[in-house]
Amino acid sequence: MHPSRAKSFLLFTIALAARPGHALSLREAQEILFRDNPDLSIMQMEIERSQDQLAEAKAAWLPSVDALGNYSYTTETSHLKLTLPFPPPNGTNLDKAIGDHDKVEFGVDASYAIFTGFARGRNVDAKRAGMKAKEAQWRGTRNQMSMRLAGLYYAWQLAGTQAAYQEKVLQYSRDLEKQLQDFVRAGTAVRSRALAVEAKEKSSEVELLAFQNTRDSLAYEVLDFLGGRESQSAQSPDVLARDTAELPEPDWSQADSPQSSRPETEALEQSIAQARYGSQALFGQKLPQLYGLAGVRYANPGLDLAGDTFMPYGLLGLQLKWNLFDGARNGAQRKQLEVQTRELREQERKLEHEWNKAMLTARLQYSRWAAQFEAAKSSRDAAQAAAADLKRQFEAGVATGLDWLESENNQARAEMMMEQARTMQRLALLQWRFASGKELRF
Repeated sequence: MHPSRAKSFLLFTIALAARPGHALSLREAQEILFRDNPDLSIMQMEIERSQDQLAEAKAAWLPSVDALGNYSYTTETSHLKLTLPFPPPNGTNLDKAIGDHDKVEFGVDASYAIFTGFARGRNVDAKRAGMKAKEAQWRGTRNQMSMRLAGLYYAWQLAGTQAAYQEKVLQYSRDLEKQLQDFVRAGTAVRSRALAVEAKEKSSEVELLAFQNTRDSLAYEVLDFLGGRESQSAQSPDVLARDTAELPEPDWSQADSPQSSRPETEALEQSIAQARYGSQALFGQKLPQLYGLAGVRYANPGLDLAGDTFMPYGLLGLQLKWNLFDGARNGAQRKQLEVQTRELREQERKLEHEWNKAMLTARLQYSRWAAQFEAAKSSRDAAQAAAADLKRQFEAGVATGLDWLESENNQARAEMMMEQARTMQRLALLQWRFASGKELRF
């Protein structure tokens, strides 16, 4: 383990020890995930950037105001050369220098796009759709991460169930070994039986360590996935709280098809709208563009070219631009957006198929785990009765200790299978809720 991560292990374990009895529930873990997960934070920043992009597109509806100033110097001055036909017969010849060598000009211009072929409005619509797509992607990612968190959490709980079962097996072996040792010392049992139970006890210890390692590793994975400062990791299985709440009654009212309003679908629809508006904006660029200009100037020389003083004056203007040929660049860009739209439609169709399949699979798994729970419950009841009967037979000397131990192990195994079935039912129900498009809130 990396030294910095090992240090985080130690600090977090100490923090937990300072708060006895506290363990993260699945709901608390989800709150930390939403608050501190870096991937969600990055997506939130993407939303903020898309909001700024929308504000940038809206700025095209406002005039542009520019201050300007320039100075120029020419090596020659302007001349006025003019020949007048009077007085006859030779007329009049004029050759006069106008102005001087330099020019100074200051001014303020306000320009406004009067008509842009509707490209300006379509750009705003495209940016707004892109922002909505980012927001929907963020909600969808939150739901996906919640599902992944639940998967890791219940995997940890299943590993904990297996470790608890192995602890019972080990304890049964120790109790039987102690009792057989007493019988051996009393001369009522042979030593080989005690040694057989001792061997089984050692084997159970090895298996218990393996299960505990898996449980604690999964606890670390859950906490590391959260990404929070206070959830770095720990080596204690008590970091997380087991979900022992009563299993809610399933609501299969949306079993036919996933919700059309789910975030993933909304994100795709908004992306399609963004591509469509983008294509319309590109088409608008092929239409005539009309711009207006109004400004004031303070220049030397001003409009009086023969003068040498500063003159204030104003100006108004219109400019018409119409692109007649751009090397087919505009058309190629629109074709790219058309292909992107078809691609997004195919992605939507693929996801809907996967969601329908996941919903059917989750319902089937829920039913199978419900049947397994009932079967494990019946097995537990039978094993419990068998263990009580074999205990009496063992004490009476008509059954071996290993037979009694095996009956107790069968009872513990059946209880483990019951808890596993309930946990898997919870997970299957969450998978169905996720596939149907419902928000996962624990």
